[in-house]
Amino acid sequence: MRPRLLGSAVAALSAAFAAAADTPPSRTAPPVPAAQEKWQPATAPGAARTIFGIGMPAGPVSAVAPVTPVPVATLPDLPEVVTGPDATPVVAPVPALTLPPVPVPVPAKPVPAALPAIPDAPKPATAPLTLPPIPAAKVPIPAAKVPAPAPPAPTVVVPPAPVVAQPRPTELPVVPPPKAVVPPGPTPPNTLPAMPAAGPPAAAAAPMAATPPAPYKFHDDHLGPWNTVWVRGGYNYLWIKDAPVAPVVAATGALGNNNPGTRILLGRQDVEYDGFSGGSVEGGVWVDERHTVGFGLSGFITDRQSTMSVVGTDGSAGSGVIVRPFFNPLLGGLGGQDALLVAAPGRFAGTIAVETAARLAGGEAYALINLCNTKAWTANLSVGFRYFDLDETLTVSQVTRGLNGNTIPFFGAGTQVAAVAVTDRVRTRNQFYGGQVGGDFEYRTGPVFVNLGTKVGLGPVHQVVEVTGETRGPGGASGPGGFLAAGTPPNGNIGRSTTNYFGVLSDTNAMVGVYVSSRVRLGFGYEFLYLNTVARPGRQLGQTIDPRSVPVTASFGGRAPSSTLVGGPGTPPLNPIDRDDFFAHGLKFLFEFQY
Repeated sequence: MRPRLLGSAVAALSAAFAAAADTPPSRTAPPVPAAQEKWQPATAPGAARTIFGIGMPAGPVSAVAPVTPVPVATLPDLPEVVTGPDATPVVAPVPALTLPPVPVPVPAKPVPAALPAIPDAPKPATAPLTLPPIPAAKVPIPAAKVPAPAPPAPTVVVPPAPVVAQPRPTELPVVPPPKAVVPPGPTPPNTLPAMPAAGPPAAAAAPMAATPPAPYKFHDDHLGPWNTVWVRGGYNYLWIKDAPVAPVVAATGALGNNNPGTRILLGRQDVEYDGFSGGSVEGGVWVDERHTVGFGLSGFITDRQSTMSVVGTDGSAGSGVIVRPFFNPLLGGLGGQDALLVAAPGRFAGTIAVETAARLAGGEAYALINLCNTKAWTANLSVGFRYFDLDETLTVSQVTRGLNGNTIPFFGAGTQVAAVAVTDRVRTRNQFYGGQVGGDFEYRTGPVFVNLGTKVGLGPVHQVVEVTGETRGPGGASGPGGFLAAGTPPNGNIGRSTTNYFGVLSDTNAMVGVYVSSRVRLGFGYEFLYLNTVARPGRQLGQTIDPRSVPVTASFGGRAPSSTLVGGPGTPPLNPIDRDDFFAHGLKFLFEFQY
């Protein structure tokens, strides 16, 4: 019970001390009763004062402001348990303990923020006292109301309001219990989890090695053209390189220095073709969602274009002489110059014609990669396979008819006929197979577009040369061999030969056009195609001929002598596969549909 009384006294004194600090100095404290002098410490004048363990500075009393009497806090009587003679507890009333008011000095200056600690009073051993539970105070907390934001107002400086001291309550405030609700029952011991034993200090981590920056990875997420499928078709009008005709086909006399007046009628000149008409078609599709990868096919073909040149006479007086000059390896003192008669006044009537023909075709299969695409321009890269085909022929035809009883040898001197037809024919075919890489760039402004493209292919050129000859007589009689195409290897050139050469094919085009609608457009352009190696017919025939291989000579098939021929071993005609370059160029008219 005594600790309870002392704790209540200390709490009352603390409340009195706090109330005295807020009491105005004008109030006068009443004198302390004599019965309570035992609670006042004895101090000498001018000595330092100690009030309940609190040291006060020495000095005159006037330095301390008047104190205000604190009402006496009267505690209720508590029963005291007394044991009687028969060990029966007897409850005796305990007189009330009245605490006198304690004057608390109020310093002229503010009380320092930190006060010395008050030592605890000795606690005598007493029996444990069980107190009734203190009911929890329920203080209603009004809900906070958030005002609506107000417009900014000018800053107003408001002077601080005077602080009015409020009197302390006469009763001790009720301290609310903590929010946590403890269930009824024995209180668990206040134990803390065991702390782990302190081990040796961890070793310092080794410094991390500098990590090189990750390599930059290119990421492309652009969108290609809007269309998914495209189909193009058009008309092509092309010109090709002139066809060479190397040998002299017809002249007015034998060749060489001994015949300075000889005039060449056919041969040793290039034959110019007219334009080739053809068509082209192309189609493709973008295969991915972003239209950046696609595949396409295209092809073109032209018609067969031909040319013909003819010279001849009817054998009348003054009509002139037409011969086919050649170099005879069996001929002696005249330097090898010789000639085959075609027409002569009063003796033979004859004509000779040179005909050439050609056709172009090609195609490609490619993969298309869109490099970039905007509203104004598009750039694509293409990789694929390219095929190109050049097919040409050269035909030399001679027709000779005897006049006034003159005859012509037919497969030897033993047979004479009144008329013969001699045909020499050479066909060449050049087929390019190769890989191709290229690209195209297109610029658009309004309804107008401009497209530029180039492609280069590398691969073999498969070259085929076919040489045939034929001689026909009256009544349908005929035999192999002509004049420029005569004999079989090793003493002739009739036959078929093939070879392969590495080729480079380039294709460049430019086009300008307009959009008729969002899906249809028309264009007009120019294209140039070049191939570095081809075999052309006019370069596969030589001028050196062994007359024993020609069916219309007297020495055909043997060693028969003549005024211009001498016997000897046969010499094969010159039969190289001579090569040339080739180009084609022309105009293109385009129709394109996009979907």
